[in-house]
Amino acid sequence: MWGEQVYMDFYRVSEAEVLRGVYDYFHYRGGYCWRNNTGSVVIPGTATTKRRYVQFSEPGASDIIGVHSGYFFGLETKTEKGKQTPEQIDWMNVIREHGGVYLLLRPSTYIDQIDEALRQLGLLAVE
Repeated sequence: MWGEQVYMDFYRVSEAEVLRGVYDYFHYRGGYCWRNNTGSVVIPGTATTKRRYVQFSEPGASDIIGVHSGYFFGLETKTEKGKQTPEQIDWMNVIREHGGVYLLLRPSTYIDQIDEALRQLGLLAVE
């Protein structure tokens, strides 16, 4: 009903839902980003080929990689209780040491965090 306060239980939002929201919102704010799949897979061998190991991205790399007006963004999504791995903390430090923007984004705050980062870079007007 109109005027009724909406309550959202941020503790029930999955990381995949946060990821989708961050992806859409970063595009909405004029950035370009893509999903950075990490992990690995073993491709079994056949009678004529050897077994192969394929690694996707760097261990600890951000869930979403983005650019906005020449700035590099590493966007890591977590649930409200989710924690970074040691590899993700290393990735965060590397991005920041090289002048990039790294954001650890959660369901309850990702919109404000993205907006604040863009404001600090002068890419979003102060509202």
